[in-house]
Amino acid sequence: MTESLPVSNELLNAFVDNELEGDERDWILYLEANDPQVAREICELRKLKSRVRAARVEISREQVNTRLYKNPHSLVWYAVASVMIVVSLLLVAMPQKVAMQYQYASKSSHSDYASLLQSVSQQPQQNLVLHIRTDQPEAMQHVARLAEALLQTAGDKKHQLVIEVIASGPGLRLLQSGSKGFAGRLRAIQTAYPNVKFIACRKTLKKLNQKNPGKLQIMKEAMLVASGPDHARLRVEQGWTYILL
Repeated sequence: MTESLPVSNELLNAFVDNELEGDERDWILYLEANDPQVAREICELRKLKSRVRAARVEISREQVNTRLYKNPHSLVWYAVASVMIVVSLLLVAMPQKVAMQYQYASKSSHSDYASLLQSVSQQPQQNLVLHIRTDQPEAMQHVARLAEALLQTAGDKKHQLVIEVIASGPGLRLLQSGSKGFAGRLRAIQTAYPNVKFIACRKTLKKLNQKNPGKLQIMKEAMLVASGPDHARLRVEQGWTYILL
């Protein structure tokens, strides 16, 4: 397992299971083709699933019925064997599952944000993408704090730092206007640091408003792009540092 990846193992696991569609699937395909760590991780996940499938013991119904009818005590042994099979499968999958939860918690190509702050303080010029795709309040608070801390560090060093905060999927709620959102704080950050831009995924906005027309309004300072993941992919191709939150 790698220590850090630019995408969560939860998404990689869904990709291997062919559960992703649209932008998310395209994004993982892009990373698989361009990021050796992601490609290795996908390969390991596929191997693990193959081992789990191979570990399943298939007992024919006819054999089971024959043994049960000949010896009633075999019911007990059959139950014990079934439990042992389940336990063995859990033991195979558990280390990977625990690691996947840890990976999902970090979700960043910089697992240590202190190193990111240090990088900003040492590089005279840097372009950075912060991509949020969750509406968990702590995650949204974190992206605001992180952007402000990075911009302040760069400003103290007289360095040129450009940040684009991209919100897509459930993370689009970060840019929601009104008192319930973070709009006021984000405006204050943008006023203090003009080098930060807030970018909203039009595709997500359209999808959310199809269910509840006009319910989600985006702060006017945010820039709309056709697809948040596509814009992030473009920035990566242009050499920007990418952080997935």
